[in-house]
Amino acid sequence: MPTHICSPPVRPGVPRSICLIEDGGLVPLTVRSDFGAEAKLQALIDTGSQYTVIDEDLAKQLQLVPLRQEPIGSVNQPTLLTVYRAELEIPPLGIRELGEVLGGRLAGGKREALLGREQLRECRLDYDGPSGNVTLMR
Repeated sequence: MPTHICSPPVRPGVPRSICLIEDGGLVPLTVRSDFGAEAKLQALIDTGSQYTVIDEDLAKQLQLVPLRQEPIGSVNQPTLLTVYRAELEIPPLGIRELGEVLGGRLAGGKREALLGREQLRECRLDYDGPSGNVTLMR
């Protein structure tokens, strides 16, 4: 069974459990367009998100094909974001599929991508808060 350790890096003097709370679990993600352009990213595992999200500017740079607009956010404050077609790969788990990503505003932030439930559906996630360890398995 392919397995990937997704625990965040440990910072000197900071317990692993705190690093996990502050930084979350990260997994390598490759996003490819229909034209072969690709970006290799570190995605934050986000079980609260249905979709995988990348920066809108990156989606345009990769020339991803826009499919539709989706209202995303809270019930009171939905924001329309573009859903793009993309090939998504999680190399350490051998997952490679044609799927959908949302274009959001991540540039300048701490995260390159958010890995949502649509890509996690084939995985088992072990989140061990006390030890600060996160493991993703297929």
